[in-house]
Amino acid sequence: MFSVKSIYRYGNSDIRLSDVQQFEGTTTFTPFSAKFVMAGKEVYHSGRKKTEVTGNMYLLGNAAAESSITIDSYIPVKGICIDLAPELIDEVTGYHFNHDADNLILNGKEAYTKYSTANTCLGTAFTRLQPLLNHTATKTEELFYMLAECMVKDRIDINNRVNSLNAVKEETRLRLYNFINDSRNYIDSHFLDDITLQTLAEEAKISSYHFIRLFKKAFGLSPYQYILKKRLSFADELLKEGSSVTETAYLSGFADIASFSKAYKKQYGVAPTFRFKQISNF
Repeated sequence: MFSVKSIYRYGNSDIRLSDVQQFEGTTTFTPFSAKFVMAGKEVYHSGRKKTEVTGNMYLLGNAAAESSITIDSYIPVKGICIDLAPELIDEVTGYHFNHDADNLILNGKEAYTKYSTANTCLGTAFTRLQPLLNHTATKTEELFYMLAECMVKDRIDINNRVNSLNAVKEETRLRLYNFINDSRNYIDSHFLDDITLQTLAEEAKISSYHFIRLFKKAFGLSPYQYILKKRLSFADELLKEGSSVTETAYLSGFADIASFSKAYKKQYGVAPTFRFKQISNF
């Protein structure tokens, strides 16, 4: 089964929906393209880098470059490809951000960088986009401007994070950022596991000490603080769904109720028992 169709177009910008079981070939990235996976797994190769993309993850293009792609699945792998025209990006950057689109392009050898939809404006836009697929009442012009604004915001944010790293060459800074961003993606997928600093440093391909400093410099939190924040956010969702405090502490990866309650109150300003009672009485 192989199906790729354009569902929205605006000028030279395009959104395509893919529904594929088996495919092996190449795909082209541009600085303003993104490839999302809604269900299943796609495997990309850029140089020596192998990247698996599953649900709630996407690839953001770094530069005009080709990458090989392999899809081999018993069930259809569903994805969305977004390509935004440079002139659309130019219009948005000039009007809203007083930036030049050319300054948003990172000069690196890798065709793409992988992100979680939970960490970016474009990722949030993607989750809003899914219910609109094949919806004829969608205002196409507004949709593309919204995607362009999100992509520009993310590009500015990424550039700021890359430039915060201590390295003379931009290519080196980008390479370091990609390493620690890969480790953040690893945390996003495994934050409920017993993650060690050594595991994260190995994922980032740098020493533990260097990793901690770079991670905090780029993301504003230490790796431990980031893991804790992910666990507490997960716990808060469980409490909202009616899970007991004891069950929530266990499912969120905390050693005991006391440590969970202390961390939760520090993050949200109220005890988890109070949140649970609020939901139970609603």
